[in-house]
Amino acid sequence: MRVMRILVLGGTRFVGRALVDQAVSRGHDVTTFTRGRHGEPRPGAEALHGDRTRPADLRPLAGRDWDAVIDTSVLALIGRRNDHFISAWVWHKKNIYAIHPTAPVSGTLDLENVPAGSWKVTWWDTSKGVPGESRVVAHPGGMLKLQTPPILRNAAVVLTRTQ
Repeated sequence: MRVMRILVLGGTRFVGRALVDQAVSRGHDVTTFTRGRHGEPRPGAEALHGDRTRPADLRPLAGRDWDAVIDTSVLALIGRRNDHFISAWVWHKKNIYAIHPTAPVSGTLDLENVPAGSWKVTWWDTSKGVPGESRVVAHPGGMLKLQTPPILRNAAVVLTRTQ
């Protein structure tokens, strides 16, 4: 059997953890790249830490070569922000263009360095172009974790600071 060099984006929880454990048990050379927030590095795998959305954090990956790169996350995100407004579009990587999408998934949206205050959080049904539920969150500042609604293809969230 040929030994493969595998990079796993994620790899400490759920499917990623099982995938890494299986690849290591078969003798493959596995590297994980995670934010280091959830789960422990898997035994036998090289653990690198960083945020894929920050170019400087990608430096440990530069100049390296893998036979396979596996991204275990299902949801992806793009957005804009300032101290009083945050908007984000979240999409299901597999279902976004699927003719027959699979079941919706939920996740946690981690927003870093959110100023302290009261934030009105509104999720939007992007297929209908209408707002869904809204709620006000009292936030002490720093990391704000939001549970997403079930997402079949994509959704948007808008946060406005109320104080």
